[in-house]
Amino acid sequence: MDVTWLGHGCFRLRGRGAAVVTDPYPPAIGLKLGRMDAELVTVSHEHENHSYTQVVRDGAYEIRG
Repeated sequence: MDVTWLGHGCFRLRGRGAAVVTDPYPPAIGLKLGRMDAELVTVSHEHENHSYTQVVRDGAYEIRG
C-alpha cells in the first residue's frame, strides 16, 4: 500500500487495483490538486476545505462523515 499526503488534510491511499482519496480541498486554499482517479473518496466533515470532491473523476463512491 502507498500512502501519499497531498497537502492540507488530503491523503491518497493506493493498493492493488484501488485508490482512496480523503478530504480533497479546493484551489482557493492556495494549493492545487490535479484531477485524480479513485474508487472511493471520503469527506470527514462538511467544511469547504475538506469536501471538494470535484477533483476526483466521476464514478468514485463517496462516504461523508
